[in-house]
Amino acid sequence: MPDRMTETYDRAEVITSVQRRRRWTPEEKIRIVEETYLPRNTVSLVARRHGIDGNQLFTWRRLMAQGAPLRHGPFYAVKVEIGDLGTFAGVRTDENARVLGPENRPIRGLYAAGNETASLMGGNYPGGGITLGPAVTFGYIAARHMSGANA
Repeated sequence: MPDRMTETYDRAEVITSVQRRRRWTPEEKIRIVEETYLPRNTVSLVARRHGIDGNQLFTWRRLMAQGAPLRHGPFYAVKVEIGDLGTFAGVRTDENARVLGPENRPIRGLYAAGNETASLMGGNYPGGGITLGPAVTFGYIAARHMSGANA
């Protein structure tokens, strides 16, 4: 339905399975990125025109500028499901996602990320989803630390 004040449409797309995800060929990606450099075009405009998230289009532009092929991975995906859960007062962790004990020393072999950890927001909970980014980031950091990749 259009917004009666602006006569514009709000659009939300929900992807419920891999089959519904749009697969862009490398040639299509290159053509779309090149479109963003044409006069009077903006990334936002081109993204809306093709039904692409603006951040995805910025990523394609950055990869092309770096000379990276848009054809090969590795590409990773995670399934994110809707929920209404978040915390701001969990266990304290260090920069490697290791849980800190009573004396602020890491507990050997114990890592935490996401809702189990103290919020990066300093004890505040600004809204739903605020724990998703830190959960993925610190999960990755913890895995690298456990594997010794940070050494």
